[in-house]
Amino acid sequence: VQTCALPISLFDGSGWSLSTKNLDDDVLQLSKTTCTTTEAGDACVVMMSLSAWSDHFVDVTVDVATGSEAEGTLSSTQFVFGASNWGTPQELTITGNDDNIDDGDITYNATVTSQLTYTLDSGENANKDILGSSVSVTNVNDDTAGLVVVQSGNVTDEAGNMTASFTVVLTSEPATPVVITPKTSDASESSFDVSSLNFDSTNWMEPQQVVVSGVDDFVHDLDVAYTVTITADAGSDEKYIGLAEELTYVNEDDDVVGIYTVVVKANTSEGGDAG
Repeated sequence: VQTCALPISLFDGSGWSLSTKNLDDDVLQLSKTTCTTTEAGDACVVMMSLSAWSDHFVDVTVDVATGSEAEGTLSSTQFVFGASNWGTPQELTITGNDDNIDDGDITYNATVTSQLTYTLDSGENANKDILGSSVSVTNVNDDTAGLVVVQSGNVTDEAGNMTASFTVVLTSEPATPVVITPKTSDASESSFDVSSLNFDSTNWMEPQQVVVSGVDDFVHDLDVAYTVTITADAGSDEKYIGLAEELTYVNEDDDVVGIYTVVVKANTSEGGDAG
């Protein structure tokens, strides 16, 4: 609400004669107040327009601010309506920004504020903040946390002639580090060249290798099958907790059942000499 001081000279004895100017708080209108973008680059368009124009208006300046620069980009942060273009809607495009994190769909507000510049009776310009608004924007996520495990070979042996391997890589950038400790179902038959794999925001997309070797024993236990489980340790990024991959292997035996005879003396005699 605006007020003005009335000089006594405006009273003509029968009533007041005033030329007031109505400054409409609802002059700025948005075509929508909710919209959806995607990390794949899909955008939404909001048309901004004015409901009316008066001769004493100079311009209407509209400022737009995104509530999340990580999730959305604005085509412009300022729009100006004047006497020559006030009747033409102006287009605000909000484009979804991509990241590599499985962070779900993110909703934020693009805040719209506006200011009217108008001319007073004195000829001077004055400003007035007019009713603002906001657009609720949801940026749809396109990342999913997962493990990609590629196995190379599935046979090891006790003699140490054959090894196998596998690589692990993450499908999305972890918000916190991910530690993976491979586990074997039979440590008496298999071992790894590394104890754990460490992934973070800098190397999550780079495959890391684990070499699987057979463990030798002196038991004729034949070929033994075992499994290797790949899971994220406790304390890793919560999106990776509970994900698991399992690989199967066989460790080939190199032991043979038999009796070894060692001849100490090969000759005997009728005289009673022993061999």
